Amino acid sequence: MMIMDLYSVDGNPSIRVGVIGTCRLDGPLKTLRDSERGQIIWFHSGFAHSIHDAAQWVSIMRGEKSIPEHLCPFIFGHPIHKLVAGNGSAQNLLKGRSLFGTIDVLVIELSTKNRVHIDDYDLNSNYLGKYLLRPGGIQMLDWWSAVCRGERPSPEELELLVESASELDILSSEHLRTMVSQCRRTVDVEQVVVESINEIQDVLPGVEIVIFSNPDPANADFKSHLADLASSTNSFRFLDPNSLIEDMDSSEVFKGEGKDLNHYEDSFSPIMAEHIRSFIFSDS
Repeated sequence: MMIMDLYSVDGNPSIRVGVIGTCRLDGPLKTLRDSERGQIIWFHSGFAHSIHDAAQWVSIMRGEKSIPEHLCPFIFGHPIHKLVAGNGSAQNLLKGRSLFGTIDVLVIELSTKNRVHIDDYDLNSNYLGKYLLRPGGIQMLDWWSAVCRGERPSPEELELLVESASELDILSSEHLRTMVSQCRRTVDVEQVVVESINEIQDVLPGVEIVIFSNPDPANADFKSHLADLASSTNSFRFLDPNSLIEDMDSSEVFKGEGKDLNHYEDSFSPIMAEHIRSFIFSDS
């Protein structure tokens, strides 16, 4: 989550922007920091992939939701002791909440319709992998495969998983048991995504919503639906990064000689940043 001021190149007033997404949005915009085109004024660790992740961040920034300490690694990307030592302190969050009330535009990157959640909290699947699945070995990976199939562990399997994962010192046995027994992965239908966007707009009536999409061509149908909806309802604006990328060589855009669609080349990030900045200042 990031808040920044974007500056016009033709003398128009600056625009204060809230940014919720992944490194494909966060990374490029960070290249504008402390320049004639932009300045970062607040930052908190934690990437968001789904519309539910974004809605949760809005609730956090509005002071409506607090994240339990044991879930911080799976939402903010760091355990609580690292957060309070850096940009995740209570004082920093209070500052962010104050600044969030002054934003003109909220840019939300939608990377997936997949949702990972437990109780009333949405988890980041990458952070879940980092802190639980990969350290937990084959047993936790098997558990996650079962979760993705919509299955729940039997009481015997649950106890074995808790006993095994307890050795990792990631969560207490109680919280591990809750995680393993209640964590769900679901896939949103398009209408749910649209309704969630509208709900964010309802609680931020004076803020323009910009939806920024994943560049992966596999999401073409979903992106087309969002583009049509943005055009027909005027409830949000939609920016597909492929509007910039489609005529470029993928090796110039993505890492791994164009094969890693999750990460932009460092040299390309300023180009994407200017594309986003220009779109925000435009009437497109």
